[in-house]
Order: sequence, then C-alpha cells, then structure tokens
Amino acid sequence: MANALSVRRFVVSVLGLIALGGLSGCDTFLWSKPLDCSTVKLQAESGRDDAEIASATGASVDEVSRCHRGDSSANDGGAMPSGF
Repeated sequence: MANALSVRRFVVSVLGLIALGGLSGCDTFLWSKPLDCSTVKLQAESGRDDAEIASATGASVDEVSRCHRGDSSANDGGAMPSGF
C-alpha cells in the first residue's frame, strides 16, 4: 500500500513538472513584442496602410504611426531616423 502511494506521488510530481515546463513558454503569447520600425518601413514601401501593417504585425495603429513619426517612444528605442 505504501509503495503504491509512493509511486502515485512520483507520477503526480513528474506530471506537475511537465505541466509547469509547458506553461513557462506561454509568456511568449501573452505579452506583445516590441514593434520593429524597419518592418513597418518595408511594409509601408510595399503599399500597405497603417491598419494593414498593424494587423499583420499584431501592433496597434498608434504604434505603427509612431514609427512613421520617428517618435522615440516607438518600441525599437528610436532607431528609425526621424525623416522616415
């Protein structure tokens, strides 16, 4: 009886560790990644408007327009020249 209980605890512990390991990668999907203004530039050059770029990148239209303005609060650290 004690041996069966010990095996059950081991199995539950291993399954719990597997579940925690699987959940640790989920933060990739929960938080947005910084918007790369060079991607916005390339998309704009191909003829897409801000709404299409925002949809394709998962960013907001405001974030896309900040890249166009060269706003230093854009998520790439202001690496785009202000003459974009």
